[in-house]
Amino acid sequence: MREEVGAATDRLNLRRENAKKLHASGAKGSEVSLALTAAVDEAIARAVEEAESPDNLTAVAVGGYGRAELCPHSDIDILFIVGNGIESSFLAQRIMHFLWDMGLNIGHSVRNVGQVLQTYKEDHDSWAATLEYRYVAGSAKLFGKLESAIRDFVSKNADRSFVSSTLDGIRVRHNKYGKSTSLLEPNLKKSAGGLRDLHALLWMYRAVYPDFLPEAGYSLKQPAILDFLNRLLDKGLINQLQYNHTSEAFEFVLRTRQSLHYQSSNLNDLLDFEIQKKVAADMGYVSADYTKGLESFMRDYFRHARKIYRLNQVLSEKMRASLKPQGGKPEMTNLDDDYALINGQIAFRREIGKAPVRLFKAFHHKAKTGLHFDESVHETLARELGTFSEPAFQKSEEAAAIFKSVLLSDGNVAFTLKSMNELGVLGRYLPEFGKLIGFFQHNVYHYYTADEHTLAAIENLESVGGHDETLGKLLKSVKRPDALYFGVLFHDIAKPVSIGKHEIIGVDVAEKALGRIGLDDVIEDVGFLVRNHLKMEQIAFRRNIGDPETVYGFTRLFAGAEQLKMLYLLTYADLSAVNPTVWTKWKAQLLHELYRKSFTIITESLDRDAIVSLQAQQRQQKEKAIISQMPSDKSGIIKRHFNSIKNDLYSVMFEDEEIVRHIEAINSDINTVHVHFEQSDDYTDVTLIARDAPFQLARFCSSLSANDVNIVDANIFTRDDGIIIDRFKVFDNITRRNLTDGQMAKIETDLRGILTGDTDPEHLFERHRMKWQRRLKNEVNPNIKVAVQTSETTDFTLIEVFAPDSLGFLYKVTSAMSTAGLSIHFAKIATRVDGIVDTFYVLRNDGTKPSQEELDALREKVLRIINESIDSELIFK
Repeated sequence: MREEVGAATDRLNLRRENAKKLHASGAKGSEVSLALTAAVDEAIARAVEEAESPDNLTAVAVGGYGRAELCPHSDIDILFIVGNGIESSFLAQRIMHFLWDMGLNIGHSVRNVGQVLQTYKEDHDSWAATLEYRYVAGSAKLFGKLESAIRDFVSKNADRSFVSSTLDGIRVRHNKYGKSTSLLEPNLKKSAGGLRDLHALLWMYRAVYPDFLPEAGYSLKQPAILDFLNRLLDKGLINQLQYNHTSEAFEFVLRTRQSLHYQSSNLNDLLDFEIQKKVAADMGYVSADYTKGLESFMRDYFRHARKIYRLNQVLSEKMRASLKPQGGKPEMTNLDDDYALINGQIAFRREIGKAPVRLFKAFHHKAKTGLHFDESVHETLARELGTFSEPAFQKSEEAAAIFKSVLLSDGNVAFTLKSMNELGVLGRYLPEFGKLIGFFQHNVYHYYTADEHTLAAIENLESVGGHDETLGKLLKSVKRPDALYFGVLFHDIAKPVSIGKHEIIGVDVAEKALGRIGLDDVIEDVGFLVRNHLKMEQIAFRRNIGDPETVYGFTRLFAGAEQLKMLYLLTYADLSAVNPTVWTKWKAQLLHELYRKSFTIITESLDRDAIVSLQAQQRQQKEKAIISQMPSDKSGIIKRHFNSIKNDLYSVMFEDEEIVRHIEAINSDINTVHVHFEQSDDYTDVTLIARDAPFQLARFCSSLSANDVNIVDANIFTRDDGIIIDRFKVFDNITRRNLTDGQMAKIETDLRGILTGDTDPEHLFERHRMKWQRRLKNEVNPNIKVAVQTSETTDFTLIEVFAPDSLGFLYKVTSAMSTAGLSIHFAKIATRVDGIVDTFYVLRNDGTKPSQEELDALREKVLRIINESIDSELIFK
């Protein structure tokens, strides 16, 4: 037996190696899958033969193996169909031991024909896999019984509950793995436009229509999906163009998945940033500038994913309609001379042909009703797509009025614009937007392509009232919502030209587009929004908005409060659509505080002195609220506390009970460090109170880094008597979740040891490095900004650091500043998904501003720290 296993293993490895060479030669995905499937078929047939199987056992391929869709590391599932007698089960085990000895990782089940049919009621996934059955080896007679039983069962079963369950499964899967076909890190199998969208269609048609089941004695000629598409075409359920598009898309995504398996050497369906370049090169997308080849590859992926998703949506809708009671006269409501609602869908009343304005009117009705197009409207819009590029149409006043009506619709703006984009109409009507389609930014900060991000921003803005009452009321109060939506639509319009200057170039692009379509009355506001769409987040997250000078300077951007409202709403829409982790509670708090202050300044026409007076009044109100909560003999201590913190942001960032806790800590024993932890969502807030000293912030950072803590946000406040109140928002660097009780206890112990001198922060950090190892990076993302910039306020020098994130980076940078004789009076620490933006308000230790020579020296030192972190990174052993 050992010799037979060895020979079979050698044969399997040889055939798999040949399949890999076939892939390397540029063969289609279906060809490689057939080669891999045939190799496993041969191995299983050999195992069945060696087991001397009688006529009461047959080996049936199911799941992806049954579809003949194997990739290099795909799961392999076998269903053993057995007849009467216990010996059949023993034979199945003998066969499996042979295959396991060959090194094959195969899942299997043993059932008789009746038990197979029972899975319909018991397990959706098992029945779906069964519907992908294919004969491999063993008793052909027994396999024939299985075929007949399944065909008879499908013919007689009419409740279609499986279809309903599959449709629900599509929705749940898209929500979990991404319902957009433009994810920058897609799951090739389970995201929208992935292979599973085609599998689900195959399951539903096979579950309901016997004609879609495999033909008797089905042989390995092509993957089941291609056979399925051929049958859809033969039966007139799809047209030739749909067949061509979807079969091409299937081949591309299947080949991409095979490449992903080969490049990652394991079962992997997530096309993440770490592997994309290798897969792109393997797929033949090679360029001297690797980003160009990568972007071209991803554009093609997005294009093919949209085709798969589109067919899934069309046929799923037909299946959904089939679940509804049939018969009776269609429900029809006329919308205009060309369109009507028929059975809840927008349909033609008559043939339109090449009349782009009349065709474009379909989107007006979609925005007004919130309903979908029927297949005839879809097909006509796709067929006549070229007419939307005609200059006369793009300049048409009627087309502009229709587009404006979409932007002014109640609750269906994003719904309609997404439909326009999916059909290719939006990029034809607005060629400037067409350049955004599939535009790929290779960084983990962005979750979508530029076009999908823009449409997600519009969707988030439109639905904001459902989860943020303040922003919802602001949106309803905007006088020109069309200008706001155009601002969102065009805010990233120039990124394909220049990412670094897109907000400047975008103004000209937007003005030309709006001028061409005749919407001159919104040009000024849209240009303002595009030019300044990054300003509000920069001020809120990287500046001290407790400084009257900073807020007053920000308000000088606006012609009035209406522009401020629109910029606030655009900022929310933009940030909330970048990726699921960017919009957070504390960012919302900072933005709202900046909006609130700015709105008061603009509407009341306050000058600098009035702003200072207003903030003093607000600080006094906070002070009085705190006094009312504490014993009367504490009022003097409370007043001294507020008077000693010149930064008004302090009273915004901390709730009353937190400030009370600060005062109590400071007046109990300030010669030690006071640490308070607060768990919230997936983060832990760490507040530290202690006397300031050179290297103090660096010491705090060393204790956090040494305990595998990643700092994502920090606010640093210093009283005029040298007491510091620092709050860090952190998470565990390994689990990416809240800190554990053990971590919090260890941080507090380390901090006390550092402040008493029992623990050297440098040694603490170095000891921690011993459980990490250094790994050379293959590539540095070119889109991450690396810089050290300085500027001045009236009282402080600002130092901004842009860099990739790395373990202990903040500790190293703050140590460098302390070594340079600088004292950090305020800091804003912000860690994005792909990098950090840290702002420090500094003075010399003697209270004066550093010289330019000192700043230049510090810049060089910090840049060396950044470059060292780029050259290598620490990873956990």
